[in-house]
Amino acid sequence: MSRFYKIGIFFSAVALLGQGCISFQRGAGRGVDGGVFKSQNSGEEWQQKVAIPTAAGIRNFSGVNINTFAIDPQDHMAIYTGTKENGMFYSFDGGDSWRQPKDITAGFVAAIAIDPADKCTIYAATGNRILKSTDCNRTFAEIYREPSPQTFITALTINPFNPLFLYAGTATGTLLRTRDAGRTWALEYNFQGRILDIVADPRNSSTRLLTISGRGLWKTENDGANYKDISEGLRKHEGAQDARHLIADRATANAFLLASRSKLLRSTDGGLTWALLPIISPSTVEIFALAVNPRSSAQIYYGTATTFYKTADGGKNWSTKKLPSTRATSALLVDFDTPQIIYLGAATIKQ
Repeated sequence: MSRFYKIGIFFSAVALLGQGCISFQRGAGRGVDGGVFKSQNSGEEWQQKVAIPTAAGIRNFSGVNINTFAIDPQDHMAIYTGTKENGMFYSFDGGDSWRQPKDITAGFVAAIAIDPADKCTIYAATGNRILKSTDCNRTFAEIYREPSPQTFITALTINPFNPLFLYAGTATGTLLRTRDAGRTWALEYNFQGRILDIVADPRNSSTRLLTISGRGLWKTENDGANYKDISEGLRKHEGAQDARHLIADRATANAFLLASRSKLLRSTDGGLTWALLPIISPSTVEIFALAVNPRSSAQIYYGTATTFYKTADGGKNWSTKKLPSTRATSALLVDFDTPQIIYLGAATIKQ
């Protein structure tokens, strides 16, 4: 029997086991229905994907609370997830098996960014630090630290056109930038409010949108030379300025989606004006995660504490599925190569 055939059998067994004999207990929350779930049919059915193969057998992270996802722009099988208490995990086979970098085994991971030109260069924001790997997650080194341990890095984005440029936001509103892949950092702007999202325009290297807690939506069109408050378009919709999630709609130029606490909005002019999407979840139900098909603006997904929602026609009609976990939807990711594949992160949400 060939060596490669044996390896294939081993990882097939890993994929089928899903949950192994050893699980993470720290920060486990309720039961073992946390971690990552994967659908191969646009959310109709889900499988828990939490297996960690080791020399001693199969472990898993089924008790872990997920915070965020990232996908390698060059390789749709390379998936990363940051957790709320247990550091970072990564998979190179579309979630069938996972590993954990030895330098990020604990703590809150707010954001992960992968160099679009070098898949072995990865950045992770954890606590008040930014870490960097240049050897495909084998080792991570600190490249930035906030002086105050209580000042968390809350957002991290890499420029898709120039991977030497990165932008990091903090809980106190400081926006930092590096133009040499993290060797040196400079203050770009102070928003005086927690930075929630930094979203790069996928078609324009100089344009970014940011959501700021309590201060709405801001934008630069000249790579940070100045920023302007563009929240006026949101103020026309009650409650919309309470932005929770902002994402780029990659299938349409100048298009973005934004979820407030219980509303979903879409802009097709770079965030200047917004239209409400007619969603079916009650106004009392909070939206915890949002995603859109990178190839089709009409296919939108969002998750609440109990339900997965999807539309194939831009919000005219919605279908729902009960979540595969007793925990809430905490993150969603659509595979850019095979969009019917969706990853769902589950977490216990503290109200």
